[in-house]
Amino acid sequence: MHKQLVVIFFSIIFIVLPLTTLMAANSQTLVIGFGLGNYNFEDENLKEIENLLYGSEFIEWYLFDNVGFGLRTHKFYKTGSSDDEEFMMVNANFTVNWVFMGSDSDFRAGLYVGYGPGSVTYKNTDTGIDIAEAADTNSHGVFCDWGGETFGLRLGYHQVISSFEYEDGDVSGTVNGTGNSLDLGARLSF
Repeated sequence: MHKQLVVIFFSIIFIVLPLTTLMAANSQTLVIGFGLGNYNFEDENLKEIENLLYGSEFIEWYLFDNVGFGLRTHKFYKTGSSDDEEFMMVNANFTVNWVFMGSDSDFRAGLYVGYGPGSVTYKNTDTGIDIAEAADTNSHGVFCDWGGETFGLRLGYHQVISSFEYEDGDVSGTVNGTGNSLDLGARLSF
């Protein structure tokens, strides 16, 4: 799986990216897209979860030219066939976006800040822990777009802040989902 992602990543960088930069300049009002990448948890226990997949989706509406509103999700899934450990965390943040460079060109850069609900489920049959909690989360980040009027690629760096307090019988604690990510994805604009 990891090798396939590397091949896709380099194919996008060296084939699709040069083709999209030859297309017409952007005039984005509505942007929809997704990204896949790597996430680094601050919590050492979460770093030990194997086969964890990170992805994000976003929708942005640029109501005021270079300033817009949106919704961004950050999702974490444990993949693989192991039944002794399950993990899923989903954050949905309402965002304010600002394109500070290249609003009408084929290369754009922007910032966002977001706030909204999040949830985590974690089950480990070896330790007997079974958690399902919700809490408020927030995120912020920077992104770069390359591409044509409709299709393009987006590289993003995100800082996610989420912490979930839990009690499971006699066991209590915190699942700290705070961390940062780097992802590469595609976007459509209208």
